[in-house]
Amino acid sequence: TAVQHALSRNPDLRMAAYRIAAAREEVEVARSAWSPRLGVGASLLYSNDPVNVFMSQLRQRDFDMGPGTDINNPGWQTNTRLSLKADWALYDGGIRSSSTELSRLAVLLAEGDRDAVMNELKAAVIDTSLAVFMAEEFTRVAGESVRLTEEQVKLAKDRFELGQAQRSDLLSAEVRLAEARETLVTAENAKDRALTALRNLMGLEARAPLDLVGTGEFHVPPVEAEDPVAVAIANRPEVRKAADAVRMAEERIEFMRAGYRPTISAFGSYDVDNELGGFSFANDSGTVGLTIDWAFWEGGRTGAQVTAAKAKLAAAREAERKAHLSIEADVSMAELKLREARKRSEVS
Repeated sequence: TAVQHALSRNPDLRMAAYRIAAAREEVEVARSAWSPRLGVGASLLYSNDPVNVFMSQLRQRDFDMGPGTDINNPGWQTNTRLSLKADWALYDGGIRSSSTELSRLAVLLAEGDRDAVMNELKAAVIDTSLAVFMAEEFTRVAGESVRLTEEQVKLAKDRFELGQAQRSDLLSAEVRLAEARETLVTAENAKDRALTALRNLMGLEARAPLDLVGTGEFHVPPVEAEDPVAVAIANRPEVRKAADAVRMAEERIEFMRAGYRPTISAFGSYDVDNELGGFSFANDSGTVGLTIDWAFWEGGRTGAQVTAAKAKLAAAREAERKAHLSIEADVSMAELKLREARKRSEVS
């Protein structure tokens, strides 16, 4: 029950969920680059600049170079423009496909972070809950020790008053009583600290009421797998995260290589120009076209970016190998601890 409550209230797990949601929206952002962009615009111009004036008159189909026209001083002219615009990237060298794939891999990494947090949270809640039960048992034993030591002090005091014991015996008993009371205080504080840590893991306030019901017994299920390391590597989120990071580094190389390729875009606009205070679709105009942009020399920038991406790929592969080694060590240490615990149980 404590584990389930922690999974629903723990801030770290909630933050991981929000990061996943944000990463999924980034995928939609990357996919939107495949769609054409449509927009509208409006502008108002009031100018006596010859270029602007004659351009406005041309767009309004009202240009007249009749007698008396002063090209250098055309006077003031108003122009209102309403526009419908569109542009569409036809080819971008693979930038959009790489961006979409990188965003999708970012979602997988965020999900791996969530799974790792979930595993750590479950283990921490179980460990802390057992620490609470252990502290309760220590408290019970320490309380019993205080009770017995108090009886010993009383007995030593009676014997000392009857002359059957020395004062050093009474002082020794009183010292043991003080030590027993100190042990009791330590045990009680250990329980309070464990409960505070458990509240934090469960997403509760530091002073929220919390009582654990149960015996504190925890039965470890037998490990039935022939190769626990293989099972761990197949299920631990750290391995999936490392593999996804390698794939992301590989895709980033392709993203950087897009700098070697040209980009091709189509664009178009539909415009209506009129003087201020008038409106007519007769003064409309349209424009369509293609643009090609290819940076065939940029000082080695793209080459350096590709080389850096390859270095990051090599680092990601080493991180993946480290994750495998770390999990193998974790499983080996867990097996040794479990073996030790079972032997200590037999000895006890």
